Amino acid sequence: MSTCNLILPGCMEYSRALELQKKLLNMRYENAINDTLILLEHSHVYTVGRNGNIKNLLVDESFLDQRSIKLFKITRGGDITYHGPGQLVGYPIVDLNGYGRSVHRFMSMMENLFIRLLKEEFGILAETDEKYPGIWVNNSKLTAFGFGVKKWITYHGFAFNVNTDMSYFSNIIPCGIKDKGVTSLENILNRRVNFEDIMMMVSDYFKKIFGYKEMLQVRYE
Repeated sequence: MSTCNLILPGCMEYSRALELQKKLLNMRYENAINDTLILLEHSHVYTVGRNGNIKNLLVDESFLDQRSIKLFKITRGGDITYHGPGQLVGYPIVDLNGYGRSVHRFMSMMENLFIRLLKEEFGILAETDEKYPGIWVNNSKLTAFGFGVKKWITYHGFAFNVNTDMSYFSNIIPCGIKDKGVTSLENILNRRVNFEDIMMMVSDYFKKIFGYKEMLQVRYE
C-alpha cells in the first residue's frame, strides 16, 4: 500500500489539463511522483477520441464559436463527448506495472469504484455494458470512460455527470451511440447534489478500490 497524490485545481481549461496530464505522466514514468488522481471541472468543451467520428458533432464550428465552446481532437479511447461545469472529470495517472500491466484489471477497478459508490452512497443500481464502456443506469450513461495508456501509465479518464447541464449533449451523438441516452446524478435523484461532497466520495472510493494508504493533496503548476 502506498500514497496516491490528489490534485484539485477547480475549474481548468481543457488544454491546460491536458498539458498537466502529460507532465505528470512523464514524472510518474520516471518515478518522480506517486500515482496521482486529478479531479476537476472543465469549462464547456467537446472532445473527440482517436477513433472518433467528427460527424457525431451535430453543429458546425461557428455554432461553437458563438457560444465559446471549444473542440479538441485527442488520443484517448472513445468517440465524442462533452465536458462542462457540474461534471466531475477525473484523470488517474496510475503506473500499471503495479497492476500486472493489465488495462482490463484497471478498467474493472474503475467500474467497481462507481458501481459501489452509487449503490452504497445513493442506493442507485448502476451497471456496465459489454459493448460500450462506462457506467449505465436504465440504459443511460452516467459516467463516461475514455482512458489512454502510454509507457504503462494511464492518463485521460472519466467524466461523471453530477449536476451537469445535459442540454449540451443534444449537440452531439454521445460516444457515437445512437440508441442509448445520457443522464446525471441530479436527474436520477431529482435534486442537486453537493459537488464537493461527490468529489471527496470519488477520492475515498479510489483509495479503497486501489488500496492506497492515503490520498495526499498536492499542487502542481
